[in-house]
Amino acid sequence: MITGVLPREDVALRLYQIHPGLITYTRALSDFFGLPLDIAQQRYWMGIERVGIRQAVSACGEWERAGILPDIRCETDSQVRTMWSSPLFDIMLTDVVNYYPPASVDLRQYVPPPCSSPVEWAFRRSPVHRDAPYWQRILCAILSGLYLDPFLAAPAGRETVGCDLACGWGRACLSLPNRQGRRIYACDFGQRTLDLLSQLARNCARSENVLPTRCDVTRLPFPPDFFDFFVAFDIFEHLPTDSRESLLCEVLRCARPGAVVYAEIPLHSYCPAVTHIQDLSLERVSAIFAEAGWQRKRYSPLYHSPHVPDHFAFRVTGAW
Repeated sequence: MITGVLPREDVALRLYQIHPGLITYTRALSDFFGLPLDIAQQRYWMGIERVGIRQAVSACGEWERAGILPDIRCETDSQVRTMWSSPLFDIMLTDVVNYYPPASVDLRQYVPPPCSSPVEWAFRRSPVHRDAPYWQRILCAILSGLYLDPFLAAPAGRETVGCDLACGWGRACLSLPNRQGRRIYACDFGQRTLDLLSQLARNCARSENVLPTRCDVTRLPFPPDFFDFFVAFDIFEHLPTDSRESLLCEVLRCARPGAVVYAEIPLHSYCPAVTHIQDLSLERVSAIFAEAGWQRKRYSPLYHSPHVPDHFAFRVTGAW
């Protein structure tokens, strides 16, 4: 047991001695995010200090019992949930990569103007510095002007209804154009991120049309033929095969025929340390959507560009 008051480096060293798998974890984060190892370690030590050494020790033990440490194994839904609910994972998101925006920020000033073409996106420099917080950088990769809005027609006599799957703090739904007659259900199981989304939506005057919804996205609490579009960012690479198939069926069940699905799916980004448990290629993504079905509904490829290989648009086809 680690006791007493020690310098931050000594606390981390003692923790790594007790749980050497945490060294493997920190190195994996350094590699995945392109951070020098010393910087990743310093940030992780600060996070351990923030959450408390006793909590960190307890969380390491939980990861070891779940088979995640010492080798960073993450293959099942249970292991993914264990990682997501752990303070060790929160340290990664909060302290190492700065994933969460401040609750006081107005995101509108950080959303860049839409791209007019994939080529423009491929050659355009990010409007934020590479050392800017991660939450600012990922806001620059929402390309709804290319992959969603051109394919949506306003339905006659009713509002357009969308769903942001595994929305987190809302980087996708809060970046979409704030159009009249558009309602978006922001679905996630994490209450903390939904609370942050609610505050961010208020800050940018989106509370009326962005509705935080706590649910399991593989069992959506909506009736069939409910949604006109879906956005799904950074979700498919986190799901074991069974859960991914359930999600794809749920989307088809809840989608109106003709609905658009805009998905951002990182290709070749396998990294269990951040719960990327699928190593997906372009061919595999195409096959996954082609094989999915619910009753008579299917996914039809709608738009993809080699200049933006991780972004996909699909149309839901099938009779009423």
